[in-house]
Amino acid sequence: MSMYINYQGIKGEANAKGHEDWIDVLSLDWGVSRAINSTTGTRQNREATSPNISEVTFTKLTDDSTPYLFREACTQGGKEVKIHLTKTADNLENYLEYTLTDCIVSNYMVSTDGERPIETISLSFTKIELRYTPHDNTGKAVSPISQIYNISKATME
Repeated sequence: MSMYINYQGIKGEANAKGHEDWIDVLSLDWGVSRAINSTTGTRQNREATSPNISEVTFTKLTDDSTPYLFREACTQGGKEVKIHLTKTADNLENYLEYTLTDCIVSNYMVSTDGERPIETISLSFTKIELRYTPHDNTGKAVSPISQIYNISKATME
């Protein structure tokens, strides 16, 4: 599996077909959590709070995008970010895609052990689209399934 990020207006060093000039990603973390309250001794009448959508955090090696991502960490931002997770077979086929709206870099950190520095970057956003492409028994991609959550409105779209 390979992962790539397209941060609006910033070029990376990826050269994979369909992801040229995107940012190569080493790791990616994000999630959704919410509290579920229930009366002790029963599973019924549970109440869920609104979801808490975490920031997206990714790591990458220092590359052409480094100074521009640093700039984004120090300014307002508000850009669109696309994240693609791909199958690494004969061709790079996206199987999971995220589109983040109104992104702001909320954390920018650099660490190194003497080799090439690794950056850890967190993104805050107001809307997230998750698009998953399932595959049939032969491995052929079928119709994608998409879900959008608007954080600022606390609603699915």
